Amino acid sequence: MIDEMIVVEACNKTLDQIADGDMDGAIATISTLRADNQKKVDEFDKWAEEESKKQENMAVPDDYDRDGGVEDFGHNEH
Repeated sequence: MIDEMIVVEACNKTLDQIADGDMDGAIATISTLRADNQKKVDEFDKWAEEESKKQENMAVPDDYDRDGGVEDFGHNEH
């Protein structure tokens, strides 16, 4: 929710700057908001890629333990 509040605040500030004729300020406010959010996206992408690599490294080979953990004791024929 905090992120949404920051976006709303930046939008309100930008609208005020536009209404006051401060186009450079409005552009700077939006540019800062965009850069901050892009940084969060980039950090998330990096984290997600690292987690994906961890999962790949932990994957069990297809032929590992196909018997489901049941040992084959053979057949006792009498």
